[in-house]
Amino acid sequence: MLVIPKVVPPGYEAAEAVWQQEGQGLLEDLIGPGRSAWMHLPAAVAAPGSLPTDGGQEARSKEVTVIVFRARRDLELWRKSNARAEWLQRAPNIRLDVRAVDLPTDYLVSWMVEDAPRRGDRSAARPTGPPPAWVVVMNILLPLYPTTLVTSMLLMPALSAALPCFAALPPPLRVLSAQCLVVPTMVLIGVPSARRLLTAAGLFSDNRLLRARGAAIWLAALLCVVTAAIQLPRALR
Repeated sequence: MLVIPKVVPPGYEAAEAVWQQEGQGLLEDLIGPGRSAWMHLPAAVAAPGSLPTDGGQEARSKEVTVIVFRARRDLELWRKSNARAEWLQRAPNIRLDVRAVDLPTDYLVSWMVEDAPRRGDRSAARPTGPPPAWVVVMNILLPLYPTTLVTSMLLMPALSAALPCFAALPPPLRVLSAQCLVVPTMVLIGVPSARRLLTAAGLFSDNRLLRARGAAIWLAALLCVVTAAIQLPRALR
């Protein structure tokens, strides 16, 4: 992401807002919609009677713009673009600095695949950007379906039979109880495990043949789950 601290002179706040909107439009036209997040952090307004700081600049004149990119190549494309250079020349502010900051790879950004391959990884099939939405849907559906089946067909009836107070709960509360089991299982176990499986199968690859193979493996796994779900009531008799 890019972090841009700057000083907005008093009276130029409206011009700054217009300039920010223009920059967002230029960035979206350059790299496409949904590939970045633009955050403008206005400075805190100084309390009446407070003393100016930083060589006479009022505290409220300091502002920060943060631009988060889904891929490093998008950031570099924006930094080197002529549209950005011309846009910066029209800035109503005084830039203090521009810093590029790499975000850590945690669960919330795990869909944003790294641009550079890991050391020793020479695979040409390694993805270079975030996966398509349909791949994310398949990744979530694969563990969600069996988790929901087990919860509704086994756990909830078992709880109702063992705990009369649970069986007496209104349906909305029983549904909430089921979701309290399903969601943590999905977040902590289901989605990460499916992600590793489908990545190994090739579904997250940029290579069309590998992605098609991954989709076939996903379909086979889902059919196995459906078959097992159909046979489960017979096995429980």
